Parts: sequence; C-alpha cells; structure tokens
Amino acid sequence: MVTRLFLIFFSFISLGAVSQIDTLRLDSNVLTIQDTGRVIVLTTVIHHLSGGINGDFKGKAIYSFHHGKKNGKSTIYWHNGEKYLEENYTEGQRNGESRLFGLNGDLENYHFYKNGVVTTSIVYYSNGIKHLESIKDSNNVSYYYVRLETGQIKSSTLIYNDSTVSINYYDNGKIKDKDVLSTKTRIHNAKLWDRKGVLLKEKYFIIDGVYNDPLHPKETIYEPELIKKNEEYRNW
Repeated sequence: MVTRLFLIFFSFISLGAVSQIDTLRLDSNVLTIQDTGRVIVLTTVIHHLSGGINGDFKGKAIYSFHHGKKNGKSTIYWHNGEKYLEENYTEGQRNGESRLFGLNGDLENYHFYKNGVVTTSIVYYSNGIKHLESIKDSNNVSYYYVRLETGQIKSSTLIYNDSTVSINYYDNGKIKDKDVLSTKTRIHNAKLWDRKGVLLKEKYFIIDGVYNDPLHPKETIYEPELIKKNEEYRNW
C-alpha cells in the first residue's frame, strides 16, 4: 500500500480585473479555477510523498484557462524543479508542440498536435538520439522509423493510399529487405539484398491465403550461390 500525502498550495493571476470566481473545484488533486469571460493563470503545487520507485513525483503545475477550457501554454514540473510536461492548448484541445522530460531534464518524448490530433510523435534515447518516430503529413501519408542508439535507421514503414512499404536495414545503412503490401489485393512483394546491395531473392505471397498469379512467380532466386552460402538468406 502506497501512502501519499498531498500538500496543495495555489495562487492565480488574472489577465484583467476579476470581479468574481465562478467555480473553485478540487478534483483528483488538481485545483481548477474558472472565471467566465476572463483568462486565469492557475498555479497548483502538488507534492506526492510516496514509496514509489522515483519517490516524489510531480511538483508545480501551471495552466491557462479561457471560458473554462485550457488555452495557451501548460507546464508541469518535477519535484526538483525540472520540467516534466510542456504542452500548448487551443480552446481545450492540444495544439502545437508537446514535450515530456525525464527527472534529469532530458527530453524523452515529443508530440505535435493539430486540433487535438497527433501528427508527429518521437521517443528519444537517453543520449538524445531519436528512437521511435511517426509522422502523418497533410496528404494522409504516414511514416514510421525505428533507429539504433547511433542514429542509424533500423526499419521504416510508409503507408499511403492502398499500399504499405516496410523496409529493414543493415547496420551499414544498406537495405536488407523490403516488403510492399497492396491492401486491395493483399499481395506482398518482398525483396532481399545482401550487405553490399546485391539483390538476392524476391517473393510474392498472400498471408492466410493462396497466391496464384502466373505473371509473378512465388519466388525468384537471383544469386543462388550467395544464398547457398548463407543460412539467413536461405531461411528468409
């Protein structure tokens, strides 16, 4: 059983004179102050004294409200004063950049929102290199990347129209294999290369189905001698 003691202090500053506060509510240890027609900057300090792995969790949180909805910059801090979460809101919806930081101040996650919808999402290694990245552009094309701690791309996925293109890379940056899936026909076209970029093998197949297309054989071997010498190539 984790025992928690919450010590809550608050202060607020209004952008303009405040005649009266419409609501003052404590909900889930977050104090909300609303003043109709005005913007109020709310400061809430919450100390979580617990027996968790990280001990104290979050400290001060600063929000801006307009007509009862979050609006503008929102910042939450760790108990040691470092930023924990920094976001931007427009009329209650996340809009723009969002950053999540570790206890030591390192950036761990980054998101970009457009009217409440995530268009970019990044997870970082502790050395600051991107680990996982997803991007969705204005044409509804999605890009996904997985990187090694060196920054080298390990795999990538592109989703557009009726196709999905998945690529794995060797540690020297060369393409290892590539799979193109048509979501209409459910047919996969997969190719395998060696570390030097030589095309070794090509396949056409359907997962959980029967592939039968006389124009494209199920498997084509381009470099039989190279494949014979390498168990990984043979089993691909």
